[in-house]
Amino acid sequence: MKLKCYAIDDEPLALELISDNAKRIDFLDYVGGNTSATKGLDFLLNNKVDLLFLDIQMPKLTGVELARQIPESTLVIFTTAYDEYAVTGFELNAVDYVLKPIDFFRFEKACNKSLEVAEWRLGKEKEKYIFINAEHTLVRILLYDVLYIEGLKDYVKIFLIPPHLTSKISLLPM
Repeated sequence: MKLKCYAIDDEPLALELISDNAKRIDFLDYVGGNTSATKGLDFLLNNKVDLLFLDIQMPKLTGVELARQIPESTLVIFTTAYDEYAVTGFELNAVDYVLKPIDFFRFEKACNKSLEVAEWRLGKEKEKYIFINAEHTLVRILLYDVLYIEGLKDYVKIFLIPPHLTSKISLLPM
């Protein structure tokens, strides 16, 4: 799995370091970066990016304000010199919070976390499920949610929350 990543940092040297580090990690596809938060936001709203490296203290638009405007599907790693925004970063569901100066091994650890989250999300999208007829309605049940199934003559009782009683189970291709 490759993650398309982008960086926004108003410091050109920091942006260059993030770019260089990202290019050293084989599962990252670095698609660019910007020193302007507003131009970076425009890029994010018009292009699909899996992972964003984001500074917090920037003129015009802070990283926190920007993070509130991007698609929820975009994973965020804050890369900043300011540790006092860490709680806010995690309230925004940031994957990680890396302090400057950025050490490559710390950067790599944050990227590995991002890959794990992305793979987990992909797995959730591809979860296996079944459809059952329950009270004349087609109900989708994730197999992960099934505790056990009990056979009752012409019916099947599926134990989950809430339980469903059905006479037919229709498996659909995934």
